[in-house]
Amino acid sequence: MARVRPARGPIARPKSPMPIASDALYQLIYISTAVQPFGERELSELLRHSRRSNQTRGLTGMLLYHEGSFLQVLEGPKQEVLRLYARIERDPRHVTSRVLLRGEVPERSFAGWAMGFYRTTSESEAELQGFPDVLAHGFAERVRQEPDRARTALLAFRRDAWRPHVSVSIEPAA
Repeated sequence: MARVRPARGPIARPKSPMPIASDALYQLIYISTAVQPFGERELSELLRHSRRSNQTRGLTGMLLYHEGSFLQVLEGPKQEVLRLYARIERDPRHVTSRVLLRGEVPERSFAGWAMGFYRTTSESEAELQGFPDVLAHGFAERVRQEPDRARTALLAFRRDAWRPHVSVSIEPAA
């Protein structure tokens, strides 16, 4: 897999020395903080809307909600990914949105997932082998300092052991 370069600063529109075709497969990983904690109802509505919208736009990805922070990977046509991220940045429900990694990729990491989702709970440590190593307390600040940690956390949900705990259907599980 091609290496996605870390972002520098809160850049919404990445610059590239060579233009990337508008239909190039692009991946963007960001983190943001919820202004108010999201409850089950808000998360369910967010997922329902995101999954339907992503399917029509050819986007895939994974959303992790952990300690009041959102860590998300978006992938698909570059212009669609950038358009969606610009909308996310304007969403008043979160603050301190920051791109961690971005760039053209040869293949999707989350093919077939309109939006995979996992919300950490007090049971996460028991459910997910290796959880303390990936999502320990202070995770949000650490991934801002070490963007590759974000990729590691998100890709862990594709592994066999963590995969059963991910919600990927259009209608979130109750």
